[in-house]
Amino acid sequence: MATVNAGKTGVLQGGANADFATARSTGTTLISTNPTSANASAIGYIFSATRGSGVHLIRRVYVYFDVSSHTGTISNVVLNIAGNTQANATVRVVPSANAFGGDGSSDIALSEYFTGLDFSNPYNDSAASLDSTGINNLALNSDAASDIQNNNAFILALVQADNDFANNSSGTTQSSGIAFGTTITLTFDESSPALPNILTI
Repeated sequence: MATVNAGKTGVLQGGANADFATARSTGTTLISTNPTSANASAIGYIFSATRGSGVHLIRRVYVYFDVSSHTGTISNVVLNIAGNTQANATVRVVPSANAFGGDGSSDIALSEYFTGLDFSNPYNDSAASLDSTGINNLALNSDAASDIQNNNAFILALVQADNDFANNSSGTTQSSGIAFGTTITLTFDESSPALPNILTI
């Protein structure tokens, strides 16, 4: 089994805005770049009621892995994350093609909050719960395996499932934390590419 440590991480926030679509699509705050301490609400949707309406705020975690040396057939991909404090937001894992410059050449940027996210092809097949303590092991699907096998960079975003991923402004606050002091890792099985047949005379 192969293990790859996260090369770069970041937490970005959208909002606070009375319009849910704007909060979801427009980054407003770079919360942390390559954090090393715990964040109790790293992933989440936060709704604050105001007179006559409300304010929406969304947080996402972005992770970059260098997988350039892994070119065999990839299977059984698991994303391993240490939880922290809060754990009432379930999580979807989505591709984030533009984060970290798209290739890990730069740290996370606020402009990468929404551009390049692919909500239509998530890397996990259903919402995953995060325990507030210990390591959470999130099984990823064949799309993740294919991207690890075929690309030099594997970049993902962890987004809150019920509102952010589902594009649904329910007005219910949900957050989950990550202990960034524990390295986020990918584990997977890798088989060597088949050797070509060699004809002998």
